[in-house]
Amino acid sequence: MKSVIGALALVVLLLAGLGLGLSNTTPVPLSFMGLSTPALPFFVWLLLAIALGALLSGMLAWLRQRALRREIKRLNKALDRR
Repeated sequence: MKSVIGALALVVLLLAGLGLGLSNTTPVPLSFMGLSTPALPFFVWLLLAIALGALLSGMLAWLRQRALRREIKRLNKALDRR
């Protein structure tokens, strides 16, 4: 039952994203502190922002997991010494 609800939610999100992309095709340049980018459709900027956020959050999760694994290894060594 959970997989059906998850699949349904995924389809709804994909359709909403498709609708967003198809309705926001106007080229938009971004500028920040004097720097300007080429004009790309708005949905491209949105997809790039989502991809960058996913990449950064994945990297942060990986770094946190790495630190936790090191701590587990250290604690296991301390237990083995007892």
